[in-house]
Amino acid sequence: MCNNSSIKTASLSSLRLVALCLFLLTLVVGVSCAHNRTLTREEWLQATQKTYSNTTKDELIKNAEQVLTLSDRSDFIFSHTRNGFTGNRRWVMYLVIAAEAGTDHWIFEAIEKDGKLLATVQASSSAGSVIAGANSGSALTTPTMVGNAIQGTAVYRVFWDRLDYLMGLRTTWPDCNDARVRIKNQEMWGPVESICGGFTVTDEAPPNLSDAEIERVFKNRTEARLNYLKKYHPDKWNVEWKKAPRIRN
Repeated sequence: MCNNSSIKTASLSSLRLVALCLFLLTLVVGVSCAHNRTLTREEWLQATQKTYSNTTKDELIKNAEQVLTLSDRSDFIFSHTRNGFTGNRRWVMYLVIAAEAGTDHWIFEAIEKDGKLLATVQASSSAGSVIAGANSGSALTTPTMVGNAIQGTAVYRVFWDRLDYLMGLRTTWPDCNDARVRIKNQEMWGPVESICGGFTVTDEAPPNLSDAEIERVFKNRTEARLNYLKKYHPDKWNVEWKKAPRIRN
């Protein structure tokens, strides 16, 4: 039989484990809260709007949807409207005996104005943590965010830069390494996990990367580069595959 001392010790250990999970979840959520200020109206408009010309509304909307599809192809669900779409992505991240779950919500619209297209994108996120009970099978849900608009310029800058690439307006694909460097250099601020570099995004590269971009994006990632070539450039993959026997074994 268990004495009171052993029961207390077990309960204390369980509580410590729960406390550790809460602490780790706080760190995860804290990454998105590193900047405690919000965008001003002027900053918000500048971050979330952009004007395009010499293209059609359908082409712009198609490529905007592709930006989000590349970030997480299997989890995004889109609903289309006359001028754009909404995109919802549910995600779950497991952590020891706890889990963080939530939904990223995107709205994109393109409106014709003065012979050009005024594009607007908005991103928000809701999340909560689920932690197993210390002495029972029950679970405790602790909300951490409820439909908060994502603050900062980083997530929008990455979105617009990737859209520009797909529209043929820039020659380099802004990958996650590029985003981290720009945040470190204070060229932009705020979380980017909803589109790039998070635990729950797949973050594919587009199929039309140039040879130089393939080398840059997949630098020091031989297996990832081979997988990319196999999917989009099978002829190049066949040549590279023969040069990398260590990957085959």
